[in-house]
Amino acid sequence: MRPTLAPALDQAPEKASIAESVAFAADRGRSLADLARERNVHPFDLWLDTAIAEDLTTRFRIVSRNADEVELAQLLCDPRTVLGAHDAGAHVEMLCDSCFPTHLLGYWVRQKKALSLEQAVWRLSGQPADLWRIRERGLIRSGYHADLVAFDPDTVAALPADRVFDFPANGDRLVSRSAGIHHIWVNGQATRRDGEDIAGAAPGVVV
Repeated sequence: MRPTLAPALDQAPEKASIAESVAFAADRGRSLADLARERNVHPFDLWLDTAIAEDLTTRFRIVSRNADEVELAQLLCDPRTVLGAHDAGAHVEMLCDSCFPTHLLGYWVRQKKALSLEQAVWRLSGQPADLWRIRERGLIRSGYHADLVAFDPDTVAALPADRVFDFPANGDRLVSRSAGIHHIWVNGQATRRDGEDIAGAAPGVVV
């Protein structure tokens, strides 16, 4: 008898993918279902063979919730919802959701056209500032703090997360980078210029 997989993989292998791998770097991001069909094997066998081949250092990603894109698109367009995807850094070695703004702009706006660019920008800036009553932020207005992002709507996107080892005792964490973000200003001071972060720029304050 074949062992029973975790429900997310057993029922929806297309939602399971290789997240981090050296030996199988070319397959990163591809679903196990797709790879298994390509190689004519069962997804569970592929999962085990991949892990064993790298001495169990391969990391996999399984989407067990929020997998229904039709439902997600409806939620994104509903003005009663507030967007957000993070756990305040509680699991930095397992996930990094700080890329959700660029993922929204690149995937849901440009690719899926689930909402307009203007709607997305408002959902990321003006709406949360208004809802949480964060004064003088969220809008471009005289007297407001100049928190601005200049991005290319044709190229903005979330890039695959990278693992870095810069914590004490060589501890690891995931960092998320984005494409298409050209300039950033925080409180009126530039922190990113021409696609490159400005070293030492830290004008942010606790809100």
